[in-house]
Amino acid sequence: MSRSQPPGTEILYLSHADVARVGISMAETIDAVQELLMARGRGEVLMPPKVGLYPSDRTWYHAQMSYAPSLRHAVIKWQSGYSDNPPRGLRYLMGLLILNDAETGAPLAVLESTWLTAQRTGAVSAISARALARPGASTLALLGCGVQARTQLEGLALGLPALDTVLLYDLVPEHAVRFAAWATERFPRLRFQTVASAREAVAGADVVVTAGPIERQAPRPIQPDWLRPGVLGLPLDYDCYWSGAALSATDKYYVDDLEQYRGYQAQGDFFQDGPPVAGDLPRLLIGQVAGRERDDERIVAMNLGISAEDIAIAARIYQRARAVGSGRWLPLYNEPASG
Repeated sequence: MSRSQPPGTEILYLSHADVARVGISMAETIDAVQELLMARGRGEVLMPPKVGLYPSDRTWYHAQMSYAPSLRHAVIKWQSGYSDNPPRGLRYLMGLLILNDAETGAPLAVLESTWLTAQRTGAVSAISARALARPGASTLALLGCGVQARTQLEGLALGLPALDTVLLYDLVPEHAVRFAAWATERFPRLRFQTVASAREAVAGADVVVTAGPIERQAPRPIQPDWLRPGVLGLPLDYDCYWSGAALSATDKYYVDDLEQYRGYQAQGDFFQDGPPVAGDLPRLLIGQVAGRERDDERIVAMNLGISAEDIAIAARIYQRARAVGSGRWLPLYNEPASG
């Protein structure tokens, strides 16, 4: 739907349902995110480290922003995580993203951000797995069977061509059972098995995704002897599920953005006993950093979530929403600009 109003006079508001309705597929998301990660590796995306605010051990706020000349847009996302929200009937994650026009600086859209965050995080895991998983990796463990696990499965079903078995574990067993029912219908070629412990899931897997809450005083249960040779670990919850000993027992340890990771270390809340970093994902993708060199290497790719991933699909969501008439237009100003 075309608009007669010039940019900078109104914004498009897109709710969670509006964003989901636009229908950016996982395959399209993977391609878009990989393109922007490679641009980041070449120094073509401006992106300061994410800013974290932690009112308590179980709550956080993150602000992250980026500017991509190739997309002619900039974004900022403000998102929170409250571990006590689900019992209240609220989402653990909540947030908004603002998309700006890079030519004028005008805000173009405000998007509910949790659909976008889950989608691009699934895409990053797929990209990481394609680059770093052992050839022939066939068994995936999902620890934490909430919303994020769905897009992880969607992404890794594309990123792991030999995948045939998925092990499911959740602190609430009913969540794993419910997820297995959903996934069996969605992915009939895969076999889903719920397991009784985190250790059973990790020890039986070629690729391990941990998707628990991000908390400063997390228990960090995964130990070195849980990890089979050749495993790829994909933590989504920082180092909240993986002990320092387990991370240090890996042969190679990657992050999604080295500048951001070092910023987190400097803040003192996370990654205080992690191993040396072999490199980050953007530079790995453009060949500046070596990847897996042996089938038996134990590797962890610590993807913290970066704004380059957000802008990669936020711009596409906005363009497609305009084309199909999704969302609601809101005025920015009551009077025209003067002078």
